[in-house]
Amino acid sequence: MASPDLVLESGVGRAAVEALSARLGEDEQERAARLAALAAYERLPLPAWRLSRTRSSNLTTVDFSRIVPFAAAAGAGEATDSDAPTLIVNHDGETVSVRLAPEIAATGAYVAPFETALRERPELVAAHLGQVVPTESNRLTALNAALRRGGLFVYVPRGVELREPIELRTIVDQASLFPRLLIVAEEHASVQVIEQIESRPTAQAGTRVICSVTEIVAQSGARVNYASLQQLGDDVTEYALRRSHVGRDATVEYAPVTLGGDVVKGVYEADLVGEGATGGAHGFFFPNAHEAFDLSSRITHGAPHTTSDVLVLGAANDGGQAAFDGMIAILESGAGSLSNLRSLSLLLAPKAHIDSVPGMEIANNDVKAYHGATISEIDPETLFFCQSRGVDPGEARRMIVAGFFSVIVDAVTSERARTRLQQRVEAKL
Repeated sequence: MASPDLVLESGVGRAAVEALSARLGEDEQERAARLAALAAYERLPLPAWRLSRTRSSNLTTVDFSRIVPFAAAAGAGEATDSDAPTLIVNHDGETVSVRLAPEIAATGAYVAPFETALRERPELVAAHLGQVVPTESNRLTALNAALRRGGLFVYVPRGVELREPIELRTIVDQASLFPRLLIVAEEHASVQVIEQIESRPTAQAGTRVICSVTEIVAQSGARVNYASLQQLGDDVTEYALRRSHVGRDATVEYAPVTLGGDVVKGVYEADLVGEGATGGAHGFFFPNAHEAFDLSSRITHGAPHTTSDVLVLGAANDGGQAAFDGMIAILESGAGSLSNLRSLSLLLAPKAHIDSVPGMEIANNDVKAYHGATISEIDPETLFFCQSRGVDPGEARRMIVAGFFSVIVDAVTSERARTRLQQRVEAKL
């Protein structure tokens, strides 16, 4: 049963923002910041939708007037099958479970749900919040700032290497979600973060949207490994903007996996601002039925001797549609940089469709840059070979697609997360 202090009416407006701010016990300054973000949301444009194939729904057709901004608090706990040493579970924006490995406190690191961090370490959060992704980047980043609830703050001090991954499990149930993730690794620090995003079937009226923003700060010599493993139902819309700021000799490796959603807009950007910085993105996507994904990555080499490697694998089944727009930008200040951008896609049905557009913007001649894309069907000879060995045609297709994605799945450090990804891929076939 809903708490009396929670407003469940649909729509994005002042009433929802003020009710949420009151629910979180925020002061007048915090409430004013949310209202300013709401004003920006009302005047800014939506992010561009790049999928070329005509479709009846996209970001412009999402009915934000039917969004349920937040719902009644979940129970005191949430069952989970994960044995991760550090695990935070967020259900409809409410943190319902927190488990922290002993090494976090012992090393001086700090990991907490975002609202907890704002209360306990406000100065530390404020020093970095909005520095990588400004509130007014577009209409949906402003919406995230106006209705922000849930998410994660990770701070790893200088020289600390956290051995165990930090896992955040985000569950979409009765309401829309607006999580904020902020990961800060100081000089020569190291951390792994795995974000698992999933939805549950619901009879709740209204539009369910997950609108998330992630900022990653990797200072000199730091190393951040971040994976976002998304498994949404085909009745959920998602917008996710993730951006990294990578300092001298630092590395940020990102693993995006997109396995569901009615309309999905996913953006990853990395700014390599320090000499010797490295940025990588290795992930995959798989729409089917009426799902449509518009995904993009942009890595900017803004300093000398920076390195980037992007590998995105895609498959589409039934009437699934996707677009991947990859860009490597090497600025005039990026002499001696090395970049590689690859996109490989499989079409598994006659009505499936994938656009793949790798691109480069190069303003310095002293660089090495490579890019390429392929879109194909399952190789008939490979399928015949499997069948000639007694493998059923359906099983052979499953084996081939699983093998196609295995280079990404096998790199996920959580065994349970790998198993769930494999199961979801098989279900889509």
